[in-house]
Parts: sequence; structure tokens; C-alpha cells
Amino acid sequence: MWIKVRNELRHSPKLIAISIRTGVSPLEALGAVVNAWMIADAHGESNGFIPFATFESLDTQIGLIGLCNAMEEVGWLKLVQKIDAEKAIAKSKALKQARELDDNEAGMIARQWSTGGVIFPEYLEHNGSTEKERCQNAKRNQKSRNKKKKAKSQGNKKNGKSDTPNSNASVTREEKRRIEIIYKEYPRKRAKAQALKAITKALQKESYELLLEKTKAFAQQRKGKDPEFTPYPATWFNREHYHDEPEENKKPEPKLPTLNINEHDWN
Repeated sequence: MWIKVRNELRHSPKLIAISIRTGVSPLEALGAVVNAWMIADAHGESNGFIPFATFESLDTQIGLIGLCNAMEEVGWLKLVQKIDAEKAIAKSKALKQARELDDNEAGMIARQWSTGGVIFPEYLEHNGSTEKERCQNAKRNQKSRNKKKKAKSQGNKKNGKSDTPNSNASVTREEKRRIEIIYKEYPRKRAKAQALKAITKALQKESYELLLEKTKAFAQQRKGKDPEFTPYPATWFNREHYHDEPEENKKPEPKLPTLNINEHDWN
């Protein structure tokens, strides 16, 4: 099991709101929230969805009545109502067409509706195997870089070359910083690992300035609209929707002229 808890979480306004809503101390609220994440990590799917679960069952399991409603109010939990399997498939297909979801995303949503349950929004950002693998990979990569750097340094000393590092490392850090900035500007945060890969790929085709400008424009366009109809960032960047014309600039379809038979000269 792998649960990531930020140091500032205990002072989060959202956690304090949960504490007030449930009538327990912030420390007890923190323990209850972490307990909920542990249940998701142990029994949920990779995206934080727990099939067949309800707010009542989770509250009972954790031992704090009202916790799930409080987490829902701050955006940390969402109830997925069960619907008929055929309706679930039809509804997911409609969303796929409207939001341009890929087959995997549409299938996942259909399964969620067919069983019902609860889902933890932004789960992949903070919990589960994805974050664990990301942290472990970062450590392995750091060790590998350190070994290569040490070997290179020893080789330079043998050859009498300078051991002054070049600018490649700083360039890599700058690229990562730009990718993160673009991701933060996108109006919907989902599947961050896939989104970062898609942004990296897009930056190989377009300039950073253009991509950032297009992302900000799209975020402004989606402001105040239902986020459920905003494509996942990986989908938007992979399909190069940053080249799409803004909706406000699109011209309406021209209307064909109507023919009044009474005014026409048929002779």
C-alpha cells in the first residue's frame, strides 16, 4: 500500500471544513480522510473508483458518520449512481462523442455507471500505484544519474579533462518546468502522467509560447462550463485540439435562400 500525504494537508481549509462538518477535531478528520484513501488504495480501481460502495457503507467502515458527505462538499469524493447497463453504455457513448473520449475512458465510465459506487477525484494525482511507481522511478533514475556522473567524472580526471558540468541538466529542468506550467493552465486535471507525456510530445511540434497561449485560451473558453464535458488533457494535446478554432470565432452555418413560388415568374 502507498498513500501520499502532503505536509500541509493537516492545515488545509478543506480538511478544516470536513472537521467542522463532522464535528471532530482536525486531527481526527485527517485520520478519517487518510483511512478513506487507504480503503480506495486497497479495494478500489487504479483511478480511485470503488464499485458498489456507498457513502453510508464507507462512513460505517471508517466509523465517522457524515464523512463522505463532507468530503463530497469539498470535492474529495463523488457518488456514482447506478443505472441500467444498456443506458450506461449508451450514455458513455454519447459522452465519448461529446467529449471525444477514447475507448478506454468510455468503457471505464460505462462500467462505473453499471455498478455504481464512489470515486475519489484527482486520485491519480496523490494516491495509488501510479504515484508510488513515479516516486520509485524518480529514485532509481536519480541513482542512475549519480552513477553516470561519477563514472564520467572519473573518466575526465583520467583524461585530464575539466569536470565542469554542461548546460544539459538545466535545459532538462527548464523543459520540465514549462510542461508543468502548461498542465496547470489546462482546465481539467486528470491522469497527469499521460497528460505530461502528451504535452511533451506537443512541444516537439509547437513552441512553448504558442502551446501555453492556446491552453490558456481553451481554459478561458471552458470557464463556468460543466467540467464533465471538458476532454482529458492527454486527449486534448494528443489530438492537437490546440489548433481548433475558438467557438466564439466560428461562423454560423449559412442559411439557404427560400423560394417564394407566388413571387416567381413561371412564364
